[in-house]
Amino acid sequence: MAKRIFNDEQILKHFEKRVWLCLPEMSEIKSFIQLILESLTKRKVEVASTVAAAAPHRLEKLAKDHCWSIFKQRAFVDVEVPEEIVIMENRIVEMCQGVPLAASVLGGLLCNKEKHEWLTILDGNTLVAGEDDNGENSIRKILKLSYDYLPSPHLKKCFAYFAMFPKDFEFEKDQLIQLWMAEGFLHPCQEITVMEVIGNKFFQLLLRNSLLQDVKLDEHNNITHCKMHDLVHDLAGDILKSKLFDPRGDGGENLSQVRYFGWDSPSDQIYKINEPGNLCTLFWKSNYILEDMLLSFKFLRVLNLSSSGIKELSAKIGKLIYLRYLDLPDTNITALPHSDKTKSISSARDYFPPLMED
Repeated sequence: MAKRIFNDEQILKHFEKRVWLCLPEMSEIKSFIQLILESLTKRKVEVASTVAAAAPHRLEKLAKDHCWSIFKQRAFVDVEVPEEIVIMENRIVEMCQGVPLAASVLGGLLCNKEKHEWLTILDGNTLVAGEDDNGENSIRKILKLSYDYLPSPHLKKCFAYFAMFPKDFEFEKDQLIQLWMAEGFLHPCQEITVMEVIGNKFFQLLLRNSLLQDVKLDEHNNITHCKMHDLVHDLAGDILKSKLFDPRGDGGENLSQVRYFGWDSPSDQIYKINEPGNLCTLFWKSNYILEDMLLSFKFLRVLNLSSSGIKELSAKIGKLIYLRYLDLPDTNITALPHSDKTKSISSARDYFPPLMED
């Protein structure tokens, strides 16, 4: 019931940002709220000052030797740092501006690169050249550089797709790969033909470049979940901006280009999409969805209804012939409509409610 209220249309209209907090049974609410406020961290000092129980603690920039150490660990794992890089230590530390994420991302960018590429990246790229005393500006430039050097346009699409989810979202690796597959981002090659293998390779590349973090492992030390730093998420959002529905824009955006409707896109404004036939992905959190509207998204490939409160799907969903991924956890849907046309989405059954009938 609480989850339904959290996702109710009236709540969505009045609160732009919402937080869902799971507490242990018999928790003392006051103590938890106090801990949340005391541990709040913000890059904007005025925000921290408003909510803090004490004066905000300003983090100093990372010492140069520590910054250099992080870079080396990421760029040259278990190998000696080449002399060509050692002589550029001051230049590299200057680029990172004392920001650990910058050192990690820059190190991940140089990992497994050839010597001539090092010079191109470190000495010849205008994105990081010149004086810059702002740590946040520096990391944004380095993040953009890391994105630009991703080895394929398909991998770049996989990276930008993270903007579909809210900041601080915990991603399930296998589910991400299934989404990439459904979107058509993964393509077989001569060496690898299994889509899941290609997706796992892409995931590892993003992780190696420090574009993902906070991984969780299973009992066999396999990665199961991860998160994305909020500055990295900002970059993904900038890349996907023209194709992701965002009503907070200046009103001049061309909504005919919208391809994606994500978790942060308000359900009550979906009618603003003036070319529904172009929508490929719909993450829906309202308790109902009009059948005619859903069917107007005729090229829909991904439909995520998790936690939406929807009780049943029309048999006409089979008319969405391009639909490859259907996500239904935490809904009241217990069965899919019986239709030969729904077989194309059977690969997503891992994300169906546990009580769903065969």
